[in-house]
Amino acid sequence: MVLIKVHSFAIHILKLNADIFFNKPCLTKKIVPNYANIKVPATSTAAHKTQSKAQITRIKEEIKFLYKKKDIINKDLYKAHLKVAQEWGNLWHPILETVQESVNNVMNKKHKNLHQKLNKLEV
Repeated sequence: MVLIKVHSFAIHILKLNADIFFNKPCLTKKIVPNYANIKVPATSTAAHKTQSKAQITRIKEEIKFLYKKKDIINKDLYKAHLKVAQEWGNLWHPILETVQESVNNVMNKKHKNLHQKLNKLEV
C-alpha cells in the first residue's frame, strides 16, 4: 500500500513540476493559457490594461499555488519513501528504479502534451 503511495506521490510531484514548467514560459512570452482568460468588456485602453494585469496575476497566483502544493506532497513523499525503505530494506533500490521507470513513461506523455499546448498558444 505504501509503495503505491510512493508511486502516486512521485507522479503527482512531477506533474506539478510540469505545470510550473508550462506556466513560467507563458509569463515570459506573454501567452495567456485558457484557464487564465478573463473577460472584461474591452471598451477602453484601461479595460485592456486591467484585463492583461488580471491575466498575469492569475498565472502568477497559479504558480505560487503549485509550489505550495508541491511542498506539501514532497513532504508526504519523503515520509512514504522512508517508510518503504524501512520495510523493504536492501530491496528498496531495485523497486525504486522500477517505480521511476513507470513514472518516466507517464511523464513523457505529459511533457509532450504541454509542449503541444505551448506551441498552439504561441501561434
